[in-house]
Formats: sequence, structure tokens, C-alpha cells
Amino acid sequence: MSYQPTQNDLRVFRQSDHIIYIKLELLDKNYKVIDNLQGEMIDGSHTEDSESDIRNTASISFILKDASYLTGNHRKIWLDQYVKLFIGVLYQRSQDILWYSMGTFLFNENSYTYDATTKTLSVNLLDLMSKLTGIRNGQTKGLSHKILVDSDIRSSIISTLSEGGCTFDYIIEDSQKKVPYDLEFGTGATVYEMISELRDLYPAWETYFDDLVFMCQKIPTCENEDIILDADTLSPLVISENLSNSFENVKNVTDIWGKCIDADRFAETSTNTGTQYNITLADFTLESNMYIGFKTNIATVSSTLKINALTAYPIVDANEANVALEANKAYVVKYYDGKFYYQGQFQIHAVVKEFSVEPSAEFKAQDIIDEGTTNIKYIINPDSPYCVDKIGEIRQVLSGEEFDNIYSELRCMERAEYENWKATRLQDRIAVDTIMIPWLRVNKKVSYLSKNTGEIQQYIVKRINRNLLSWTMTIEMIRFYPLYPYIVD
Repeated sequence: MSYQPTQNDLRVFRQSDHIIYIKLELLDKNYKVIDNLQGEMIDGSHTEDSESDIRNTASISFILKDASYLTGNHRKIWLDQYVKLFIGVLYQRSQDILWYSMGTFLFNENSYTYDATTKTLSVNLLDLMSKLTGIRNGQTKGLSHKILVDSDIRSSIISTLSEGGCTFDYIIEDSQKKVPYDLEFGTGATVYEMISELRDLYPAWETYFDDLVFMCQKIPTCENEDIILDADTLSPLVISENLSNSFENVKNVTDIWGKCIDADRFAETSTNTGTQYNITLADFTLESNMYIGFKTNIATVSSTLKINALTAYPIVDANEANVALEANKAYVVKYYDGKFYYQGQFQIHAVVKEFSVEPSAEFKAQDIIDEGTTNIKYIINPDSPYCVDKIGEIRQVLSGEEFDNIYSELRCMERAEYENWKATRLQDRIAVDTIMIPWLRVNKKVSYLSKNTGEIQQYIVKRINRNLLSWTMTIEMIRFYPLYPYIVD
């Protein structure tokens, strides 16, 4: 629901009084308008949260006289119907009502109360993601579901969308990524659970509904986006301001431990004869389906492995093709029928650190020893106040659960970069209470003159709470930093 504000949208801010209107269009299951729900609003709110599974929610209370708004399968409020919410304000110069769509929703809970003088209808609304999460449908059929390794992620999301029996328009950005391993889901898994696991295979993606359209895209960094609301426009609308700087969550070193493959035996060192790796294992007998781990001393494009005085066997992948191995890495292979089948790196590990200047060669050499890995990146950001060389190391170690699924050092490094970026850049938060800006949306960039600091900074809107009755709202924002402004060694 991207909206480009007009001059009238901006002029209405300067009105001394705001006359407010609410309109709800009732839609059938095919999204066709069947009626309008109108009445005197006694309470109303709308929330848009970029970090919530269900991004848009609303709660409206009306005083009505029409008993047909009672719920029931022959009434206007029922499970298979939708509602499109509009909020409006009178533009006094032209006496026109400026209407703003807040999205399409499902009825979640509703109540109808009656006494001798008033009838009040209260409705709670959820956006269409609720049809995928299990709140309203979204449960898949069958005992289990599997998404196979090397499946295209975009195609898998598209096919999964129909699992719950719903059909939506969609815009799914193509990541050019594949599913790195088989994904299995048990009985009763929801469409949202399956899609979110596909989404989270790679960092910094989001899924949500933009009105009637399912969206899957990279989380906007706003680096190349224009400012939708400048400081000159926003600052006069602010009623109050609350700054929040959380030092508890500030980290400048991210240490991620990914997948670990169990091995029956492991060799800490190896030698080579050409492209043949040689390892020694005491009291050893090679058996079928045995997992062997070893650390390489050189890099090879194709190789064999010789254990003790046994025969050297080729190292191949599942398709029996040669496998390239890096030097000083620990790998696991499985022996079967005269071949060692490549299983992956023994322990996936990556470290990211933020510095204001490039560390010395001596520091980096010692760092490899201290960290126990060569998979280290230094993010160089002279503008950051959180750098290791300024405040010392503040480390976060991430492992287990979702991190156990990280299957390669490249994927591990990508995730470490993202987590470190969040921990060093997303701590400067501000919340401002303002006059209603109905067309403002989350993940948009604004500039704002802080009443506390007197500085103009750029921010990204992350959450909006609208009070429809008072025509005010609270905007929660994070300080904008360009994504990954670093020099990588």
C-alpha cells in the first residue's frame, strides 16, 4: 500500500481541528464489496508492526442501530467475510473527506451488546496472514510434508501457499537460492511455519501481507530509498518524544556456531602425497558407513584419503563427482563401497568483528589462533561508536536451534554479518507521539529533528500505533545506518 502524499495530505496537518471518519467495506470471500459498515465510532485503533507475523491489526467499536450486524452465517459479520478499513479526515478548505486505506482484514473476535438506549458493535481485525498461521485456516493436510534439498526457494514458497487451501496474489522476490537440506514438517504444520522456515534459511528476509497481496522480500535497509517524510514536515507534528538507548543489547563481535557433523573417528592433523591426504588413527578398522573426520593441510580440487596403511579411496559427493577442499579446514566423509562420500565441514564456525580502522597483520594472525578459525571478517566502520578498538570486545555467541541448520561457512558468515549489523546499528531507538499521519507505513525512511538532542537524523519506521478516535499515533523508529558500510579483509 505504498502511497505518495499530495499537497492536500500535507495541508490537512495544519488544520486546528480534525473531523474524523471511519468506513469499513464488507467484502465476500471473493473480495467483492457487499455492504458498508457505518456508525458512530466510540473507540478505534490500528497497529502496523514490521516485526510481527501479523503485521496489521485493528480494533473498532461502533454504536449502531441495524440489528443485521449481529454475527451469523446469514448476517453481515461472519467467518468467510472480510473487511476493508478506511480512515478519513475532513479537508476543511474543500469540505472533501480524504480517505486512506489501512488494508483488508478478517474478523477475529466480535461482540454485540444491547440495552434500551444503545447497540455497540466491537470488532477485532487481523490481516490476511491469519489465514496462514492457523488462527483462521492455514493448517496443512496429510501426515507430513517434505521440501527436498536443492529445491528453488521461491518456487517452494509459491507451492506452499496453496497448501492451506487459500489462493492469494503474491510478489515473491527471487533470491536465486536453493534449499540447502531436506525440510520436514509433521502433521498439523501450518503454511506459515513452512514458509517462515524457507524464508529464514538465509538472513534478512520478511513475509507479510500488503493489503491482499502476499509479500516475500529482503528486509528494506532504506539505503537507496528517498525520505518519505522530512524533518520540516514531521517535527511540527510531534506531541512528545521518548529516546531509548539500550546498551544491554549492543554487541560488536558475533560468534556463530553452525552445524556440527558427528564423526566416529577424527584426526587432528594430516599430511599429503600430492593430492592424497594421509591420516593416522590408532586401533582402527575401516567399516562400511563409518564417518571419518580430519583436518586438511593443503587445498585440493580432487583428492583421495588414505588412513594408516589402508588403500586410498577417492573423496566424492553424492553424485560421485570430485570435491574441492580448503586448507586448514575440518571435514567429515562417510566410507561406503570403496569411496569416501563428502558430508560437509565438521563444525561450521564464523566470527565477525567491527573496527574503526583495519587491524594489523599481527593482530589478525593472533586472532586466528585465539578464535580457532580462519573464518573471520573485520567490518571497518569509522563512524560507529561501538567498534572493538573504541570500547573493547562485547561478544554474542549464537548456537543451537536455528543456528544448527547453518550448513556451510559461507552461510554462517552471511548470518554473522547480519547479526553483527543488527547488534551494532539497531540500538538507537526513538518513539514519538504525533498527529495522525494515515499514509505513513513501516520500513520507510524519515528525517527528524529530535526535541531532546536538537540534531536531525534519519530513521526507519518500525512500528506505528494509531489512535483513531484522538487522531494521534505513536511512531517507533530506529536510527538509519547504511547496510554493511565496511571494508572486508
